[in-house]
Amino acid sequence: AKSIGHRGIQLREKYSIMSLLYCCIFLLVTLVIVTPTDQSLSLTEEFCPDGRDTAGPSSTKYSVEAQVYVTFDSLATDENMVSLGTCLILDELVDQYGPDDVAQHLVALDLDAFRFGEACGTCLQITYPPTNQSVIAKVFEWHNGRGTHDLGIPLVLSQTLQQNSDNTVYLPFTVEWNFVPCTTQGNNNILYRFSDGATLENMPSLKITNAPHGIQKVQMQRDGLWYELPRMVGNSAYWVLPQGKQVLPMKIRVQSFTEEVLEFVITELNGSSALKDAGVRFSGSCGIASMTKAPSKNPNDDPTNGNDIDDAGSTTVQASVPANSVSSSSHATSAALSPTVLLIVNVCIFWFYCLC
Repeated sequence: AKSIGHRGIQLREKYSIMSLLYCCIFLLVTLVIVTPTDQSLSLTEEFCPDGRDTAGPSSTKYSVEAQVYVTFDSLATDENMVSLGTCLILDELVDQYGPDDVAQHLVALDLDAFRFGEACGTCLQITYPPTNQSVIAKVFEWHNGRGTHDLGIPLVLSQTLQQNSDNTVYLPFTVEWNFVPCTTQGNNNILYRFSDGATLENMPSLKITNAPHGIQKVQMQRDGLWYELPRMVGNSAYWVLPQGKQVLPMKIRVQSFTEEVLEFVITELNGSSALKDAGVRFSGSCGIASMTKAPSKNPNDDPTNGNDIDDAGSTTVQASVPANSVSSSSHATSAALSPTVLLIVNVCIFWFYCLC
């Protein structure tokens, strides 16, 4: 009996040690999996680091091995492909550069650096160190890169950077890039349009473009409240208006990644593809600047009828989020909390299992 009891104690000790070992391995693996490895700066930090009053090129440069996509070269000349690209800005770039040259100004970002659409419409300066040749390209799409900050570029752009007379491309193709302000068009005012076929009743979405540092947040005022509009996932240049019938005139508030805020009023809603002038432009100032508002032709253009709500005391509510959209602010919060929550849960499981 003593021998059996002694062997039982030895077995319990053996399995306790094995259980403890397994628990330690489990905890270590958990730490590796859930610990955030992406140390990316926010777009605000890229354009407006501490101490900078005016937005400018980011001082943070990323060195990556670019992937070359031959298909990008034919996007602008193929009628079936001109509407492609998650950001849906290819048509604007074709108008700006022409179908023959637009591929020189296209770039796709790895999904992490793409930031679920936040980087749509921002501009990158891409440099090939051996030739010191640089180009400015606009983010129009995301791609499956080999790592965070990887780029996907058209063949013709890679040939320009390498400056090869025989139009060949030498791989691997390592480049450096950083965020830079985009050159705006026309009178530099921001432009907008609604989704195709939009009406007051069919829950339209709103596209805002011609912003040198991208669009961080869009809000709409209704019944004295500011509704934060969610960004569409598969169509990242558009923001989804609240459910229900829309009311005109419509007051819109736009915030860039420099934290500058603009307001303008929309008096007509239609599904035309033509971009409309909002009457206001970003100055490029860093920090929450004074509210810049579009001039109203008459008091009826302003939904507040001339009695603006005090911004310090205004209320902002989240608009209802459809299944095909995402709020960039909520995504950032969930991304920051998930590893922490998972770690706490797994530590609790670890101690419970080992103590038992």
